[in-house]
Amino acid sequence: MEMSSRETEYFFCFDADRIGEQIELFFMSDDIGAARLFSEKVDHAMDKVSENMESLGARCVFRGGDSLVFHSPTDINENQICHVFEDITFSVGIGGTVQAASLSLFKAKALGRCQIERVFA
Repeated sequence: MEMSSRETEYFFCFDADRIGEQIELFFMSDDIGAARLFSEKVDHAMDKVSENMESLGARCVFRGGDSLVFHSPTDINENQICHVFEDITFSVGIGGTVQAASLSLFKAKALGRCQIERVFA
């Protein structure tokens, strides 16, 4: 995706919080049924994130595991970004490049999860 240096673009990296820990707990308890139901719940939350971001004009460029990345030609206010769905929360990083958005996601995770952080280089 090439853009002129005069144009601003925005990337939004989402990563669900503590999903691996919960899945490991189900596996260690040998509870495959609960793991399956939890997986469906996470998938539903990811669908809701996608619906919200797409309604705000962002386009999903990656979805895998418990992570999503969106691109938008315009900024989106943090107050418009849904990142809590019942007991599934997402940390979110926003940046002018996917690298900066990833860095802000790491910052959001380090600050305690369920955070939205911005880094622009």
